[in-house]
Amino acid sequence: MFERLTRPARAAVVTNAVAIADERGDARVGTEHLLVGVAATPSPAADLLDRMGAGSNQIQTAITDLDRTALAAVGIDHDSIRLDPASNEWVRQKRHTPFNRAAKGVGRARNRHCLAST
Repeated sequence: MFERLTRPARAAVVTNAVAIADERGDARVGTEHLLVGVAATPSPAADLLDRMGAGSNQIQTAITDLDRTALAAVGIDHDSIRLDPASNEWVRQKRHTPFNRAAKGVGRARNRHCLAST
């Protein structure tokens, strides 16, 4: 899906996004992880995000806050269910973190745009 990306872009999209999802203990890589991956990789896009107050730390904090709010809405304390990724056997043993439908759509849309531009 991301094979047409340049090496630095692939590092941002795949390596960083998967690492962020794994660190959080998330089962899938979503668009939020892609955004953090881009923000965490030195690039003009990351610089722009940082200048706008949306650096990787700020984005990760916002994701955690959204998780907390969503769980609280159904009566679950976020801090009572979070596992330390180092002790989470499922995270450590899985072969890869799959991308969710929305994250896959980002790659497909970019491919269509690139093909239409040529």
